[in-house]
This record gives sequence, structure tokens and C-alpha cells, in this order.
Amino acid sequence: LGVSPALVSGAIHELLEFGLVRQVEPEPGHGRGTAWQAVMDVWPVIGDVLRHPKTPMRILERYFDATDPQIEWGLALNPQLPLKVMQRLSRSPDRYTRFNLTYNPATPVAILETLARDPDPTLATHAAQALARRAKGNAGVAPGREDGEPAAAP
Repeated sequence: LGVSPALVSGAIHELLEFGLVRQVEPEPGHGRGTAWQAVMDVWPVIGDVLRHPKTPMRILERYFDATDPQIEWGLALNPQLPLKVMQRLSRSPDRYTRFNLTYNPATPVAILETLARDPDPTLATHAAQALARRAKGNAGVAPGREDGEPAAAP
């Protein structure tokens, strides 16, 4: 990785968990122990971090105004996302961003109702299905989201 082994050793489990490094065979004659290699495709990791419900709000806030679809995709799945951000994402020109909101259990009914009228028929169907799931008991819906209020910060 090109950094001090002492720096990496304390964080290696987290780096592995988030898919940022992978274990490789050490090159002959280049030290002892385990060798690690950085994973170059970081987009899946960024998406996982952005959608994770325990990602601190101070980290998420940096991306609230981002318009890169890959960032929006992760944000749209985070159940702790503030209402204003969900509203903005529901108007994203990227259909997959809007689509991901239908899978977020904390997306307010009002946003799902709007998405159920989306010009994209597949997206509209998924939003209607999300509304039907909510009508069957609201399982998995964050408290306070039905009336448009954001869920409490972690």
C-alpha cells in the first residue's frame, strides 16, 4: 500500500471489511508476513459507505449536493437521509437514483406516490409496489417518515 505497516496493522480489519484491500502472496525476498494490495475499484465501497445506516451524518453531508449518479445511488438507499435530500434525489435525472428510493424503507409515502407517477413505467411499478408493501403494515419504515419528518440522526 505504500504506507507504514504500523499504520495499516491497526486498521486492516476495517480496510478488509470495506473491501479496500485484499491479501496477496508476498513477493519472494520482500519481507515477512502478510502482503496487502489496494483494491482499485472504489465505487462499490463508496456506495456501501453512503448507503450504510451507521455512516456518520458528518460524512454523508459532504455528498448531499453531489450529482454524480454513483454517489446518488448510494445516498438514495440510506434510511437516515434527511427529507430534503430524498426530495432532491426523487427529482434526479438519473432513473436508477429514483429507482433506489423505492427500495429505501425510509422513503416517505409522498415521495413514493410521486415516483409511482414517474414517466418510466418500470420505476412507477416499483414505487407502486413499495406503497403496497407499506399498506400491509409499514414493516421496515423508519419512525416519523410517513408524515414527512426525517428519522432521528444516529
